Amino acid sequence: MSIQTPGPRLIAGVSDYPSDTIPALGALLDELAEKGVRYCLWKSNIRLRAGLAGETDLDLLVDREYGLQLREILGRHRLKQLMPHKASAHAGMEHFLGMDEASGRLFHLHVHYQLVLGEQYVKNYRLPMESQVLGSVRFVVEFLFHSPRWSSRSSPCALF
Repeated sequence: MSIQTPGPRLIAGVSDYPSDTIPALGALLDELAEKGVRYCLWKSNIRLRAGLAGETDLDLLVDREYGLQLREILGRHRLKQLMPHKASAHAGMEHFLGMDEASGRLFHLHVHYQLVLGEQYVKNYRLPMESQVLGSVRFVVEFLFHSPRWSSRSSPCALF
């Protein structure tokens, strides 16, 4: 069973994000939703507001089948792929840097195609459950989250 994800959250034509959200990041997240890209915010939701403001990175879990569509959207929004040093690269994860042209504010996305978990610098546990996690999103307060059965205290999954 899968749950359909809604389109972007718009109120009077304006995305319903915190006021300090980087406009270019909000526009990117809106387009991902508008185009039906299957993704969710993966982990660190305690820092969600800081991530939307560009003060820390955002981790997105993306269905690999939407990878090409995601890259096209990232390209339209002029995000640049970053190549981490091989010692800090993790399987199934890519880094992208975006900038809001009007303000010059930067934002950093970690795009995960696989659930690879572990200690801070050692990701050595592969959980082949991406489809189940992405298929379980639901609204909790302002954001969509996956079912609580997939949660740990630090790693819920939100979808905008």
